[in-house]
Amino acid sequence: MGDSIVDVFCKAAEELFGPLAVLAMSEQIPVGALIPALEKAFIRAVEKEAAEHGQAAPATSALAARVGLTRKRVSQLRQDQSGSLLSAPNRSPLFLILRVLESWRRDPDFQDEQGEPAILPHRGPMSFTELVRGQGAMMRPGAVLKELLRIKAVRINDEGRLEMLNRADLDADRRRQGIRDLGEFGSECLYTLVCRIMNPSAPNHYRRVVGLYIDKEAVPRLTDAAFGNAGVWANGFQEAMSERRVTVKPQAVAQKARQLSGHFIISDRPTTVPPIHHPTQGHRITERVKRGKKRGAE
Repeated sequence: MGDSIVDVFCKAAEELFGPLAVLAMSEQIPVGALIPALEKAFIRAVEKEAAEHGQAAPATSALAARVGLTRKRVSQLRQDQSGSLLSAPNRSPLFLILRVLESWRRDPDFQDEQGEPAILPHRGPMSFTELVRGQGAMMRPGAVLKELLRIKAVRINDEGRLEMLNRADLDADRRRQGIRDLGEFGSECLYTLVCRIMNPSAPNHYRRVVGLYIDKEAVPRLTDAAFGNAGVWANGFQEAMSERRVTVKPQAVAQKARQLSGHFIISDRPTTVPPIHHPTQGHRITERVKRGKKRGAE
């Protein structure tokens, strides 16, 4: 017999938690700090299910029985609604500023020959203006530059070009925002994968391609080409979603809408090519190759 659903689920959860555990250990966050977040997620899942069926929020006793917690614990967690895992996307000024700086650090088009953030002109091709505009329509280059100068994240050099400065506190803000992004972006990806399991007839917005054993020397070439094509797709998708005719405008009362997001992620992890199972198999393959080359020469 195959593994039970519980066994399969736990194995999948262990894989999902693996990268989170690595990050948590790098930030000196113990496992106990994450348990309340997991408990809250289960409680919200039951409450959301009831709301989707037009039902009132379940009573504490019913919810406790459903998720496997005590009534006292459920009451405590319901009173503490901080740290929502599915909070609305952060659009604070700091978030937008950090997004520009992160792109400046990581986008090869805005790096120098050493892979460091390049010194950029104000305008023109590969300029600060192009960097900011690449982050979305709501970003205004002049306002972003003014804020970066205010917090001393950049400076204007003697040639009138913009140079990024390194600041420990700004890097700490960047790490905190990156962790917030992990929750938001990761939940979007997982939502799509969960929907594929729970509702197979729903539109499938997921596609995966994989190369199991890639030469490490070929990885940069493959990823650069893929990200180049992804950039074209991302810009087109962003422009299409920004059109007035597809956007629901705010009204005096709340309205239902959909949140669309697209992700392009390349997972690059070390792996091991397994050896040939039979010691003589490699010899037989080599001999066949040699015979084939000999017949081709004849």
